[in-house]
Amino acid sequence: MLSKLSRRLSYANVMSTIAVFGVLAGGTAYAANTIGSTDIIDGQVKSVDVGDNEIKSSDVKDESLTTFDVSTFLGQDVVDGTLTGADVGDGTLTGFDLAEESIGGNDIANGSIGGSDVADGSLGSFDILDNNLTGNDINEATLATTTTVGIAGGPTDVTLPADETFGKVASRVVPAGSYAIIASANVRSFFSFPGDNFTTGACELRAPDGAVLGSAIENLYTTDDLAQWVSLSLNGMALGVPAGGGEIGLYCKVASGQTSTRRANGQMLILQFDGTRPF
Repeated sequence: MLSKLSRRLSYANVMSTIAVFGVLAGGTAYAANTIGSTDIIDGQVKSVDVGDNEIKSSDVKDESLTTFDVSTFLGQDVVDGTLTGADVGDGTLTGFDLAEESIGGNDIANGSIGGSDVADGSLGSFDILDNNLTGNDINEATLATTTTVGIAGGPTDVTLPADETFGKVASRVVPAGSYAIIASANVRSFFSFPGDNFTTGACELRAPDGAVLGSAIENLYTTDDLAQWVSLSLNGMALGVPAGGGEIGLYCKVASGQTSTRRANGQMLILQFDGTRPF
């Protein structure tokens, strides 16, 4: 019996010693699953105490995160179709933020785009629907105006060639550009032979390179030594006079074997315009 009691006392002594050592060391014995929020000093849980990818959406209070809690957002972090104009700062988006040809008419509020929203010189004819602009869309002050270059010629008669070829009646040297010309001419034929006679008067407008821009022709009737005048009206367009300019001229002729005197006078009104057509 003494032997058994000795063994029991020895075991109890050992266990008591272990308990005392734990208390003296400042420790506290806990049962499993008994550590709560109150057992942790505030602010003492660090990122190293949390496993990677362990915190999930359900671990975060709804609407509790702010921009200060997030350093970067990617496209997959935002639900499709959830951003609105209120989520984007005014004037913060530029052309580089938008995919090419990604915006259609339905994406733009009527009247929301002004001149300051479009880069100068960035729109071309392909960006505007045909017949879609009206007079209200165009600032008339920005349109090129037609300029009168001058009037050439006048009432002074010019003797025309006797060989029935064209002679220069009026001319004007113009700078490079495109021009519209309105001209009139008076052509006279005088017969020194008795009887009724017919002859032909003709005039042409010529470009600097000699090309005919416009022409007119008329038959003249003369009787018994009388001079007959006929008036001709003509017009034309000189497109793209090259650098350095050139001469635009009014030329006339009288064709008749019996005419002793061939004379003409005339004038041109020359208008310069931009582009290839004045309308």
